[in-house]
Amino acid sequence: MVENSNPLNKYFRQPAVYVSLPTEGNYPPTVLEKSQTGEIGVMPMTARDEIKFKTPDALMNGQGVVDVIQSCVPQIKDAWQISNYDLDTILIAIRIATYGETMDINFNVPITNEQLSHTERFNNKKCILRFKIQNYQMKKKLKDLMKVLKH
Repeated sequence: MVENSNPLNKYFRQPAVYVSLPTEGNYPPTVLEKSQTGEIGVMPMTARDEIKFKTPDALMNGQGVVDVIQSCVPQIKDAWQISNYDLDTILIAIRIATYGETMDINFNVPITNEQLSHTERFNNKKCILRFKIQNYQMKKKLKDLMKVLKH
């Protein structure tokens, strides 16, 4: 496949959402290019990115997700090294940047076969706060465990 060598290529897509990572971006420069504000810009998915999410082989080994993350968040140089806490935040931010802050969910109630729908509103700040709280709790548990192991 031939890459587009247009010098204006980096100006075609602009970040739609800026997020701060729960781990505060504590990665080496080879993994994440830090900004002055500590936030990363997230661009919407392209048609090519959506096709990668629908390719079973690329999803089975994770390469499809890594390619989409590196396409939508150019500050991430090596998505394989990103922690799970940050992955949740990044994937939610990509979803918000691409489709907006709401998601319609249609489902059937098993016993009554009644069809219902619900609109979920993603608030990126609340999602990030939840992941930061979980990250803090996990760090505290690890510190407590290390104290126990040292004695």
